[in-house]
Amino acid sequence: VKTGMVLTARGKNAGTEAVTARRQAKDDSQLWKPTPVPKVRDGLKFVHKESELVLAVDGKAKTAGARIVLWADENDSSQWFAFFPQIK
Repeated sequence: VKTGMVLTARGKNAGTEAVTARRQAKDDSQLWKPTPVPKVRDGLKFVHKESELVLAVDGKAKTAGARIVLWADENDSSQWFAFFPQIK
């Protein structure tokens, strides 16, 4: 989907919420490094360039609508993500 929106986290502290925002040139708060999770097939962690924290599901929630926040890397499944083909 081409919306012009990117994932951003405007802060460097654990608990900072990740949200969508318009892409801004040279904005480190919008840069993420996908990093493979060892021994987890298709698993990725996303490291925030500005803070070096990773994306995590807030409170390790397992329900729809959970917040996504920055957090220290605990090598926990609440911090692992994967991409799957679109189902039509």
